[in-house]
Amino acid sequence: MNSSTVLISRQKLYDIIKSSGCETIDKKFNLIKIEIEKRVKNCEQNNDFKKKLSYFNSEYKSRWEKAHRVEERFIVENKNWLNASIKFVSLNNQNNRGRPVVAFEMSSERNKRKITQELRNNTSVNVLSHATQMSLRASGQVEVAKLLKEITTSTPTRASRYRKVFKKQSAQAPKKLSGEDALAVIVDTKLSRHQYNIIWTSAPDTFPSYKVVHESKKQCYSKPENIQVTSTNAEVSLQALLDHTVEQFFFSAKACYCLTPRK
Repeated sequence: MNSSTVLISRQKLYDIIKSSGCETIDKKFNLIKIEIEKRVKNCEQNNDFKKKLSYFNSEYKSRWEKAHRVEERFIVENKNWLNASIKFVSLNNQNNRGRPVVAFEMSSERNKRKITQELRNNTSVNVLSHATQMSLRASGQVEVAKLLKEITTSTPTRASRYRKVFKKQSAQAPKKLSGEDALAVIVDTKLSRHQYNIIWTSAPDTFPSYKVVHESKKQCYSKPENIQVTSTNAEVSLQALLDHTVEQFFFSAKACYCLTPRK
């Protein structure tokens, strides 16, 4: 299965959302998926396609909410982001003999080194660095391009200083809440699912998705086989409730024990 690259601008995807006429955002995203599938072959077999489409959906929601759902403001604040394109890998079915060709993005680190060996041997570091900067700018990642230029064209110690600062900030960054902790927040603040999703969209690095929270919520109930439902009532045996309570207490105590520093 050979591969080729298909570039689709975010502006094109936004135009689909704008002109869709759909009421829900999920239906709008589904139209985007259908439109891309017309141009990118074998999407369902391509993990790269699913990952990039999911990332675009999440990024769009965050930027749309940040612009307070005002179209003019959204366009002005995200001009560079909209003008950039997303690179999709299109997998072409061919009955070629031998080992199938794997897209570069999906290759292992070892294969990537092998593929780029000739390029690295015949091209100077300065040329490679400059080409990377131009590619980043073309894809809308202007700040990343500026950072790369500063690191590669300044003093030799600049890169190590940047790395130390990054590691320090990463260590100080807040950790993502577990499903149980997020569920506790929902219960304490009486958040609806819609309200929680708005919070999650604006802070995905801190809050888990509602799907994760829902799985944690399911763990709070007794097993289905212990619940008896009739046309008039629903019953759960006392022993099943006690067993479930003790089990959840054990897991909570185990988590606390693991987090407690040992002397």
